[in-house]
Amino acid sequence: SELLGMASRHRCHPEVPVLKAVGNRVINGQIDLVVARPDGLVVIDYKTDAAGAGIPHLAAHEARVRAYMEVLAEATGQPVIEGWLLFCRRDGQPAESWPVRPA
Repeated sequence: SELLGMASRHRCHPEVPVLKAVGNRVINGQIDLVVARPDGLVVIDYKTDAAGAGIPHLAAHEARVRAYMEVLAEATGQPVIEGWLLFCRRDGQPAESWPVRPA
């Protein structure tokens, strides 16, 4: 995928743990890949669902990536410039990437 091609040209941090209390909820998870570009950080979350807007729980996936972006920016003091869902295909077709806009 073009997204992983971009990642291959920069320093990457796989499986970054995230844990933070935010109000009455806790954000607890793992960022699959953080890419450190010169202009800021990129969050990539891998999914194995069928790709595209029709997948179940797309809004929930996007909300999780937004939460990861927010926590990562606060923890590092660096701008998080992009978030992505990367749908990995099981049928041999190319992966599809889905941008996640910040809140």
